[in-house]
Amino acid sequence: MNQADIDEAVRVLGVTSVIPLGRGGQKLVAGANLSSDSVVLKLVEIAGPHATVTLARAKREVDLLGRVRHPNVVGLRSPLVEIGSPPRLVAWLEERLDGQDLGVGFGRRWSWAETRSLVGDVLEGLDALHSEKVVHRDLSPGNIRHTSGGRFVIMDPGIARWIEESSLTGAFDPGTPGYMSPEHVVDGVHPTAASDLFCLGILAYQALSMAQPIPFTGDRVDYADRLRGTQAESVASVTTGLSSDQCAFVDRLLKRQVARRFITVDEARRALATL
Repeated sequence: MNQADIDEAVRVLGVTSVIPLGRGGQKLVAGANLSSDSVVLKLVEIAGPHATVTLARAKREVDLLGRVRHPNVVGLRSPLVEIGSPPRLVAWLEERLDGQDLGVGFGRRWSWAETRSLVGDVLEGLDALHSEKVVHRDLSPGNIRHTSGGRFVIMDPGIARWIEESSLTGAFDPGTPGYMSPEHVVDGVHPTAASDLFCLGILAYQALSMAQPIPFTGDRVDYADRLRGTQAESVASVTTGLSSDQCAFVDRLLKRQVARRFITVDEARRALATL
């Protein structure tokens, strides 16, 4: 990703005061100003043996954010722009959220009220995604932002999958170890809406207990084996102060067998409303 292409993307998008926030692989994320608004600038280099997949994923992420307008899903602030022909770089702007990523808050045990707020907001964001027939596939702490106003917002649907379309995962491994569903690691099976609910269960479990239900210890093969074959222990075994109904709700999110889990957001939302 050369500086001349970055400068051209900045010019085309009309942003100023660009400050890098993070870089990983072929992606650069920066803070910037668009007139009087604070935004996030995302730049993705289109290069290497998987350039076609990279471009398709970037276009799909922007298309999704353009269609989903919801307070619990990060908002799009510009169309995608291509630099070069064929493109060497693509870039777009997203809403810049204050607050902090969810993982920062996992250094303490959360109350049920705090956890319920997290679960409720993420369910609303998932409902907006699932209504577009999209599965997020990576509900990890780094992809949930807790704003200063208390709102939880889903971010970075870069590996999201349209349920009724073929996957564009290519060489990319979907999901974050420690925050994956059994369907992530079963050959020939794609994550579904129920998989997103399992991943939400992991977040709720960790918020309440400071522990992961099926932790990743550094060995991907071992983690996949345990994820496929192990039922997570009840959250009641790792924390106190919860009612039996509250524990049952979290435990049901984490059922290894899909048929025993909440299948849809509506089903989970109705159950949460009773707690």
